[in-house]
Amino acid sequence: MPDLNTIFGTEINVSEQPRRSQRQFSGFAGAHGLTALHLGTRGKVVTISGTLRAAGVSYNAALAALKAALAVLEAYQWAIIADYTYRGVAYPNAVFEDFKLVKKSNGKMFTRTSTGCVTCNFTINLICLI
Repeated sequence: MPDLNTIFGTEINVSEQPRRSQRQFSGFAGAHGLTALHLGTRGKVVTISGTLRAAGVSYNAALAALKAALAVLEAYQWAIIADYTYRGVAYPNAVFEDFKLVKKSNGKMFTRTSTGCVTCNFTINLICLI
């Protein structure tokens, strides 16, 4: 089972959301109110947010390295169902969805640090199908 730190690095925050339920509502002519067909849960959403960073001999080299890493992470959205772990917690039968880059407080997507790295913030959802 791949660990989420191996995929996204150590600068991540993982938070589980409550399971979603799905219902189908129907109404009938001449009757007041609705009936509901309870369809069960529709998986658990695990939100992963964090910071990605890459180094290079120049800003452009570091930015190119970071964009290459982002392309690899983006491709996880099309990966097959797999099991993942984070700090000893297993997330079975899961897929990644909704990978987004998040603007920083200065309005920029990418920032150069004093050590020469380029960073960006991101979020992605891990959907546990069961």
